[in-house]
Amino acid sequence: MINEKIQPDIGGKLDFVEECSWVDNHIGGESFVLLDCRYFLPTEGKKGIKEYKKEHIPTASFFDIDSICDPDTDLPHMLPTIEFFSEQIGLLGIKNGDYVICYDGGNGSMAAMRVFWMFQVFGHKSVSILNGGLAEWKKMKYQTVSGEEKREREKYKIEKLNLNIVKNIDDIFRNIETREVQLVDARSQGRFYGKEPEPRSGIKQGHMPGSINLPFAKLYENNSAKLSSPSYIMSVLNKGGIDPKKPIISSCGSGVTAAVLFFYLKAMGYDTVSIYDGSWTEWGSRPDTKISTEVK
Repeated sequence: MINEKIQPDIGGKLDFVEECSWVDNHIGGESFVLLDCRYFLPTEGKKGIKEYKKEHIPTASFFDIDSICDPDTDLPHMLPTIEFFSEQIGLLGIKNGDYVICYDGGNGSMAAMRVFWMFQVFGHKSVSILNGGLAEWKKMKYQTVSGEEKREREKYKIEKLNLNIVKNIDDIFRNIETREVQLVDARSQGRFYGKEPEPRSGIKQGHMPGSINLPFAKLYENNSAKLSSPSYIMSVLNKGGIDPKKPIISSCGSGVTAAVLFFYLKAMGYDTVSIYDGSWTEWGSRPDTKISTEVK
């Protein structure tokens, strides 16, 4: 599927998506790369790489968001430099012209969506999500393998950056004053209002002033591993008072579940969403940030 500018579509299918049947028919094909992007919170007691080695889709390489990130910050899985990303993607055996399909365990595909966003930031032209991830793949009785895949190293060169879909803490400070952009927080309602503890120690509780709470789990239709329909996503946004035609900054705990809203609106033809990469882990750890626990 070609990743190109499309018109907003609130009734049809999502773009940037491939079905398990299509992937099964193209495994091993030239210029086709599968990435297993499984990621777990520190509180879950699992490691993506260990789960990958136990079982994954044939030919898939493991993309570790905690390794392919900025090594010079204490914040989790922040975007790396151009040079570091290029090197790591080359080590995964990916070429500029390859069609990359990302998947994870299928729990909403949030980690795969984070990797999709990363490839979008670094200007990769063809990247999609596997509908339903590994959960749907196994449900359809397709083959899985264990161990680790090794691809020949390639030279990967970043030709264009899309920095308009990345926001930093200065952008948030500015927006709190101007309120020009819809600031959407994908964390749970309990965390948003400071009633539930943060999963990382030393982080304050509450939310950024003026932000809108849209827990990412609400974007999952029928609690299915498969992706939600555009019409369902639009109904959720309407109920939440979020206008997809106007600029949106998506935030969460550490920039992973924020990618869910980014992906859906991108796949529906909206280029209005950016992600605050540092998200609440950065905002909640700073002494100079304003915190709100106000319940509307």
